[in-house]
Amino acid sequence: MSEAETEGKTAHPIELFFDLVYVFGFTRVVGFIVHDHNLTSALQGALILGLLWWSWGTWTWSMNAVDLSNRVRRVLILIAMIAIFVMGYSIPTAFDEGAMWLAGGYAVSRLLAGVVMWFGTLDDAVEHESIRRYLPVSLISPILVIIGAAVGGSGLVWIWVVALTIEVAAAILSGSSEWHVDAEHFAERHGLIMIIALGEAIIAVGVALTAAAGDDVGPSVEVVWRLGVGIIGVAAMWWAYFDKLQAFGSGAFTKPTQ
Repeated sequence: MSEAETEGKTAHPIELFFDLVYVFGFTRVVGFIVHDHNLTSALQGALILGLLWWSWGTWTWSMNAVDLSNRVRRVLILIAMIAIFVMGYSIPTAFDEGAMWLAGGYAVSRLLAGVVMWFGTLDDAVEHESIRRYLPVSLISPILVIIGAAVGGSGLVWIWVVALTIEVAAAILSGSSEWHVDAEHFAERHGLIMIIALGEAIIAVGVALTAAAGDDVGPSVEVVWRLGVGIIGVAAMWWAYFDKLQAFGSGAFTKPTQ
């Protein structure tokens, strides 16, 4: 990116609401990996997580570039949430009968993100030109994801890997374009989804322990020990991101003052 702007944009409430469906998807990926607990499921889970994360990242770019006070854009975002929710729900069967549901959710999400980008930047000729270069290449990926779901089997995996590679290539190819980036907004968005995800992790620990011990059983030394380990684990992940990485991300694209 050859140009960056910091305009003091902050996360809109709809962005926080929007993130919840992705966090649901992230928890489904964890469940998918834990269910079989082998290298194959770990690699397949990583591939699904890559598609989820790229979809979220595309929407973060879109919301960074456009004015979210526009009600039509909010409606499109809410519609995209349905597609992403379906995508997340289908994760346990993503390499079987749920493949097309996941692929369809991904494609609809990516298409709507492109629509929001395209029409939301019409009044910014420089940004719009950058998006015009980016979208044609990036939209190849959702088509390949659908083709992969239709093919199935080992072909599905390889086609989805190619699709995700094309997504990354599209971003690299458009990197030389002029983008008006609010870096602090990006850092805030990543921080917020991390907080939501970590909150889900805490809830998962508490629910799992409650289910194991029973609702009518009070704390014990063992339960307190397990709760403490759970909190320490989540706190370590919080510290790893918020101690250094968030501040680095906030300044990564910001021009130094003259």
